[in-house]
Amino acid sequence: MSSIELLTLLIGASVALSVAVGVAMVAMPGVPRGLSLAIALLALSGAAYSLLPLPAVVSASDTLRWALRAAACFGAPILWLVLRAFFEGALPWRPALAGCAAVAVLAWVAIVWPGLRPLWTGLLGALLGGFAAHALWQLLRGRRDDLDEHRRRLRAVLAAACLVYVLLALSVWAVGLRKQAPVEVAAVFIGVQVLFKLVWLALAVGQPSPLWRVLQVSRSPEPSARQDLQAVGAHRSGVNQALAARQAEQVLQVVQREALYRRHGLGIGELAGLVELPEHRLRSVINGHLGFKNFAAFLNHFRLREAAERLRDPAHAHLPVLTIAMEAGFASIGPFNRAFREAFGTTPTEFRRTRPAAPDA
Repeated sequence: MSSIELLTLLIGASVALSVAVGVAMVAMPGVPRGLSLAIALLALSGAAYSLLPLPAVVSASDTLRWALRAAACFGAPILWLVLRAFFEGALPWRPALAGCAAVAVLAWVAIVWPGLRPLWTGLLGALLGGFAAHALWQLLRGRRDDLDEHRRRLRAVLAAACLVYVLLALSVWAVGLRKQAPVEVAAVFIGVQVLFKLVWLALAVGQPSPLWRVLQVSRSPEPSARQDLQAVGAHRSGVNQALAARQAEQVLQVVQREALYRRHGLGIGELAGLVELPEHRLRSVINGHLGFKNFAAFLNHFRLREAAERLRDPAHAHLPVLTIAMEAGFASIGPFNRAFREAFGTTPTEFRRTRPAAPDA
């Protein structure tokens, strides 16, 4: 089999897998309509990327090649969007659409002004690299505070896959292999894509599939700052309920008695030592029994309750909101305001003015 024949075979497999992954992910139960649309766009972008080294495309007109390249490059902002949806339960379309629009503009400029293509290609690479780097950063940053062990493992797998692909691309570029053996290099890249898509397909199938489980965890609500964690309860626990309840009570007592949530930079490893539990067990208790997905959300629960109590208390009426937020453990006023509004449905200033009833005891 010649190199061209192998490349054509791999391209066909990659395109077919893009469609299969898209169908499998959209078919997962409970996938929101907006996420389904993002997944479909990602599948189309993946197929377009696979077609780029096809000989018929390479010899086609500039307009067709750059249009197909633009469609392929849409994959970076759309993949960023899909990962945010699966791991954070958010679907921020605006930055993703802005990224796609920027890709389209840069591709159009490259067609209209061929002499400036090196500049526009560099800008395009910087834009796509920014989305890829931010997605990788989100995966790795979120892993530290992620309390769901399944999501933590999947974050590591996806981050490792991204790093491998980026390192492969940088190595090929540094050595200059793309110019020396373009067909062979294209076959290697498409082959790697095929492997990645096979893994992604394996994660998307099954009852329930690993990706479906991650999506459900990300979309599930966490305990509100209005709730007393003592009452959140054993129905959330998949481990021995009596043991989990005792360990959860131990954790809550230490955190509240010592006001550990006020410590800036408190990590789950440090807290595990303070409550005398193995770190993996502490993650299980906070996630499985108390219902938190992220360690930061667990700490913010106590911070918000303390802040609400002090804002409600006339004895602290002379204290600025910033002082109350900082003393409760928040590092700055912006995150505090956003978290407070999400938890109580109003701003801290308005909350202080109306002084509503205390949270559930």
